[in-house]
Amino acid sequence: MKFFLFIMMLIFSLTGSALLPVIRLEIKSMDETTGKGLAGTVVEIRSNGELVSSGISGPNGSLESIDLPINQIYMVYFKNNGYVTKVAEIDANCDRPSDLPKSTVVMMQVTLFKEVAGIDLKFLEETPIIIYKFDNKGWMTFDRKYTETMMAKVEGIRKG
Repeated sequence: MKFFLFIMMLIFSLTGSALLPVIRLEIKSMDETTGKGLAGTVVEIRSNGELVSSGISGPNGSLESIDLPINQIYMVYFKNNGYVTKVAEIDANCDRPSDLPKSTVVMMQVTLFKEVAGIDLKFLEETPIIIYKFDNKGWMTFDRKYTETMMAKVEGIRKG
């Protein structure tokens, strides 16, 4: 009887979590100078410091889609040898998950630029360049003003 209850609880927990909406990441890494896809970009996705998914971009800079459960905050790191690392934040918390579609697509086209000796952009390894979150209508949006401020800061440092 205990075994039967255990199996029923296991089935219920698996089907219950499978019904929750997900964030589907569609990621493409680009070279800032050429505007072309950047192969070999390592993408690491962390939640609460724990690695939850990772991948490497192919020849055209794209990765396979990555599905992430809602109601977590994710940090997405983009790393490629010789390029400045960037990070994006995805706040996938939602007060009304039943109002969300089964899958919310977040298209991330990340432009990486080459490291330059004497220019310190290490803060980009920890400070998100962009922050995504659900708005009050259940749409995944980003804070445009924050992103513009971060981009202006980076350009100011790069220009010296």
